[in-house]
Amino acid sequence: MPFDDARVECEPLATVRCVLVVPKGHRLAQKRIVSLKELAGERMVLPSPGAVTRDRFAAAFAAVGLPYVGAVDTPSALSACQCVAHGLGLAVVDPFTFEAASRLDIVARPIRPAIELSFDFFFPANRPRSALVNAFVKATRLATSTH
Repeated sequence: MPFDDARVECEPLATVRCVLVVPKGHRLAQKRIVSLKELAGERMVLPSPGAVTRDRFAAAFAAVGLPYVGAVDTPSALSACQCVAHGLGLAVVDPFTFEAASRLDIVARPIRPAIELSFDFFFPANRPRSALVNAFVKATRLATSTH
């Protein structure tokens, strides 16, 4: 965000802090919180080039004086978690994706400084929303309120 198009209504859903995903046996898995500076020299699994999250993560790394370079580029946070589980590197992902992938041999650790991502709903402007859409929005808000 921001998203500026008169044909689209944007409604905030949630802002979350990203987590660092590491294999269970990794040295950083033992830490309660990981500083971005502690990632110096680590291989990272990166979002695809051009992805908004890649730019956001690169800016956070640059702010602490680290390059954001990786061993693998992947199109989704879920596949990034799978790459981490297979030992291809570490990844920064949103907590919703980690929760979906948490059965893999990976753990998530908070990172500092925090990297936040916002999630929003997008609707066609000037169109009424159906009861099903309203029910979905309500259920999604309820499910995300725990993060």
